[in-house]
Amino acid sequence: MLDADCNLTTETPPLPDECEDLYSTGANELMNPMDQDVVKQLIAQSKKGFPGWAKESLAFAIVMAGAAFIVTSYFPTLIESHTKTLSNDIATLRSDIASVKESTARIDRNVESLLGKAFDKLLQAPSVRAQSKGAGPKESAQIKSDIEFGQSLIQTARTVKYRTASGPVISVGRAIMEAGRRHPDLESIVWLAVKDFAEYRSFLSTFEAPPLPAGEVRPATYYWIARSGSLPIPHATAIGLAPVEQRAIFQQIDNPTMPQATMGNKLFVLNGGAITLDNLEARHVRLSNVEVHYSGKPTRLTDVSFVNCTFVVDRSDNGILLMQALLSVGSTDANIG
Repeated sequence: MLDADCNLTTETPPLPDECEDLYSTGANELMNPMDQDVVKQLIAQSKKGFPGWAKESLAFAIVMAGAAFIVTSYFPTLIESHTKTLSNDIATLRSDIASVKESTARIDRNVESLLGKAFDKLLQAPSVRAQSKGAGPKESAQIKSDIEFGQSLIQTARTVKYRTASGPVISVGRAIMEAGRRHPDLESIVWLAVKDFAEYRSFLSTFEAPPLPAGEVRPATYYWIARSGSLPIPHATAIGLAPVEQRAIFQQIDNPTMPQATMGNKLFVLNGGAITLDNLEARHVRLSNVEVHYSGKPTRLTDVSFVNCTFVVDRSDNGILLMQALLSVGSTDANIG
């Protein structure tokens, strides 16, 4: 043993009081002195409680038992509970989404039904029927009412992106133009209504225009694009190759961009932005989402498609001719001015 000064000593530790009698007499006669010292040391240590290693082992065992309970029982129960809650939430969300989709589809069907009936009513309006059949004009008040109804209908149809056949739209739009010609006092309201019909006709072209050919290529010729309004010029794409007599054209009238060209592109596509049709010669062109300006100057259009375009057109004789050309089946052909 080590004493307080860390020197080796053979002094026997004091024996507990209750053990003094046991080893004070006859016990000494049964053991040699060395064995007696060992027994006394063991008895003295037992009175101090569990050894350090035993205490540490017991604490470790308790911690491990708690960890085992958490891993094998608590966590799985907690995860299962949250998983069930999450699954229920997802199921509820899916149900809600399905309900919303069903409600939206039902609303769409109702809107389409109402718009369809409204178009039928407009086609049967006395002024429209009279003008489309070439009969005499009706009173201005009735014609004005029918035109306002048609304008409101077209604005609503385009707002909700209602798809209908273009034929009735073209017929009603042209009939309204004729009503305006016969009733100059209604010219202002007629012009606004015709513009709305032309833009809705352009919107319907979204569903009618054929898909663009595959295989975009570098332009085989130059194109002239005049900026108009506050918007930038459109993004341009040239597609396919064609002989010069069949090539796409987008240039000033009587000022060809490449008069010596022997090849060109099949189709010239403009998307977004704004252009003017004034002094323009265009052939095999598709305008998509373009703001189209026209002040009444000469324009030459051959196989030009206006897809979901808007129009800023001055009210003039040439402007009326352009609107008539826009209210047509298929692509637009016009030689104005």
